[in-house]
Amino acid sequence: MARHTQDREDLLRDATALVPRLFLRAQFSKGSCDVFVGFRPVSAVSIYFDGDPVYHFNTERKLRRAFVNDQNIKADDGRLVVWEPQRTAETVTMHGRTLSAIEQQEFGATVLSRIGKLREALWAGRFELLGQVPADGNAISLLLAWLREMQEFEVADTAGVS
Repeated sequence: MARHTQDREDLLRDATALVPRLFLRAQFSKGSCDVFVGFRPVSAVSIYFDGDPVYHFNTERKLRRAFVNDQNIKADDGRLVVWEPQRTAETVTMHGRTLSAIEQQEFGATVLSRIGKLREALWAGRFELLGQVPADGNAISLLLAWLREMQEFEVADTAGVS
């Protein structure tokens, strides 16, 4: 995950599977936020808000993966599973915990709130485009169209892109 501005700039340069992609600074009511957004050729979208949280959506705008508060969250059969490392002196294993229906609903409300704030900032012109690939692309227009359609929270069946 991107933790610093330089990391997100590296994503802008190096995330070649995401075309187009953009890096912007959005102005929210409680300050600014650096946002990296990338589109896969199949219209799946990844959104990084200051490196944490990070949301990955499939082609149907369903959440497939997320990284929130250093937790790896993946979709599994329409439910969200938090994967956490369990370390011993010899090994590291990953243990999953499925979110309860209430936890998943709260998580979804948080995702929609953050997406909604980004949508409002862009529609109001409260952002600075810091870079995009390709440089003459229409990434902002694609993002605005995607945000306009993103009205409800759903979880994908799998963590995969399609």
